Amino acid sequence: MNSKLADLANIAQIVTAAAVVASLFYIGHELHLNSIETRFANIQAITGRNQNVALAIATHPDLAKALAAPEEELSDSEVIQIRMILAVTLRGAETAYMLYSDGRLAEKYWRNTAEEILMFMEKKGWQEEWRLRRDHYDPDFARWLDQAIKDRYGG
Repeated sequence: MNSKLADLANIAQIVTAAAVVASLFYIGHELHLNSIETRFANIQAITGRNQNVALAIATHPDLAKALAAPEEELSDSEVIQIRMILAVTLRGAETAYMLYSDGRLAEKYWRNTAEEILMFMEKKGWQEEWRLRRDHYDPDFARWLDQAIKDRYGG
């Protein structure tokens, strides 16, 4: 009788251990799926921001002209518009940088965002705006952008 009870207890332990292992595999699988969903949500958010900025520029001819004009020819209101676009673009790039650095954004999406911000930084005036405001951003992102500007445009 005692050996039958011991055998049943051993079987119960094996079944319990198997259930724990199965639960761990299930939790691991769910975490993986959640990670994929989080990455996709991050990509959607970055894409949405980029589309909003592009749409604002494309649908407002005066804004597009201001972006193309030399800085010294801009009115005060145009300077404000450009600063706002730059701020939104920089915040989006900073967010993408942080997500990428944290492993929550794929490299190809980060590289696209990095290229977009560097296109904005082509003008010396925009680079100067960045230098004036860089301390308001994540220090790692600021170091990255400083180096990327230097590598691309010199100085």
